Amino acid sequence: MYVKYMQKLQPNRKDSIWYDGDVVYFRHNNRECMICAVGEIKICSQEGLVFDGEERNGGFDFKFETDDDIKNIGYSYDDKYYWENNNWFEILYKNSNEIEWEDIGGSITNDYVSAIKYAIETLENKDYWE
Repeated sequence: MYVKYMQKLQPNRKDSIWYDGDVVYFRHNNRECMICAVGEIKICSQEGLVFDGEERNGGFDFKFETDDDIKNIGYSYDDKYYWENNNWFEILYKNSNEIEWEDIGGSITNDYVSAIKYAIETLENKDYWE
């Protein structure tokens, strides 16, 4: 298996929020998979936008540095901090002779390790590519 590039998995940062754009590219035989972090990130508070993926620790009253810190973000407008939008890892694939990438239906996850595992399993699954 050939790996052209891979963004380094940072300690305690497996969630997609810590990554942006093309994350990993794999090739196996004539098959290619790419993992991308896609989607807009917006975390808000009652006062407005706190974090949009560009700013780290912008407006939080706690350190926002690891996956454990994500549990401080809620899903309700009543929570002190809540998600408006979140990003995810998407897995794309194509044969080497094709130009266009296609997404693998249902292949989104927020976990870096799961995304890599799924991409490798897909690359190695001969039946998938027939």
